[in-house]
Amino acid sequence: MNPRELAFLALSNFENELIDDVLKVHKKDLSREDYALAREIASGTVKRLLSLQFIAKRVEKKLKLRKKEMRLLLTALYQHFFMDKIPLYAIVNETTEIAKNNFGKIKANFFNAYLRKLEGFTYKLPHKKNAFDMSIKYSYPPYFIKKLIEEYGMQKTIKILDIQNKIFLPMFRARKTLEKEKGIERVSKDIYRIKDKKIMQRLSERDDLYIQNGTPNLLMKELASKMKTAPKKILDLCASPGGKLILAHDLFPKAKLFANDVSEDKLKRIKENLEKYQIKAQISETKAEEFKSDEKFDLIILDVPCSNSGVFHKRAEARWRFTPHHLEALSDLQAGILENAATLLNEDGEIWYMTCSITEEENEDTIPFATDLGLKKKTEHKILPDEKGFDGGYALSFTI
Repeated sequence: MNPRELAFLALSNFENELIDDVLKVHKKDLSREDYALAREIASGTVKRLLSLQFIAKRVEKKLKLRKKEMRLLLTALYQHFFMDKIPLYAIVNETTEIAKNNFGKIKANFFNAYLRKLEGFTYKLPHKKNAFDMSIKYSYPPYFIKKLIEEYGMQKTIKILDIQNKIFLPMFRARKTLEKEKGIERVSKDIYRIKDKKIMQRLSERDDLYIQNGTPNLLMKELASKMKTAPKKILDLCASPGGKLILAHDLFPKAKLFANDVSEDKLKRIKENLEKYQIKAQISETKAEEFKSDEKFDLIILDVPCSNSGVFHKRAEARWRFTPHHLEALSDLQAGILENAATLLNEDGEIWYMTCSITEEENEDTIPFATDLGLKKKTEHKILPDEKGFDGGYALSFTI
């Protein structure tokens, strides 16, 4: 399977299947470069969905295609208009071949003719500063854009929308002093950005660093700096894949660790990471809002399920799930997890409530509910997505 065909396959049902889950099934059949290309095409097409649909109808106004046919066409448009160094003839030839294999010769002829129209074709996306035009220009749900404008104003909103359409290479956290080496760049005290994709595999195998965006590190260190006493027992209620638990261990190496998550697959990732980094933890499998224990904990980390609105640049599908109904369901789940955590906390302990969201509904709006539970707000910190590649995220500590 070639990378363009795999990208099309991953896109076919992205509303119900995660792109990365589909891609990983076929990862062994592709070179690292081809796999990266497939992922960029699939993820980028989903990110730019509304912009691409707008462009598609500018090329041919009476465009009538079935869902999968349109998805394939959009991958071609994404490659031509949003990716560098891909010649049009390659896009035409390979897309036409995929169309032939999936939809037949007549439809393949249509794709061939349509895509050849792209030679010299130019377009202008809507540019007015309202949610509808901006949703097409930047390709986000209007509801999300309206929320950002209400909470951050127009200038910050445009910056957030633009940044989350970019591609950033991964960061990692150095667990101890790191010697200088090529292909990395220091962006904060112990956070480095990877500048050369070729060293990714080698870095991911090391146990003196952890591949992770710098935002959780900054958030957790901010909360930790305000703690008067180091915790003796730490519970991570939504622990997979284990990055925050490992950081908690590095911040408080003497603490006894407890890790919980909701499924066997998630626990497998936690166990693999704990084994790799030689960290011990007591592991359990249950829903975070239903977790029970005879023990009380000095620190409970709640990296709660959220809309992912601070990481839309990495989780392309998530932006299309940002709806009032979905946010309401998430808010109910977040409240249930926090309410349960409050029953598990030692008298002098802290709850660290964290999300990778940037809207108030999932973050600041939690405070009144927590107050009703008898919790007191202590430390609060929010980070917005930025040009350095830091994710958006939020953290808030509560005490009894």
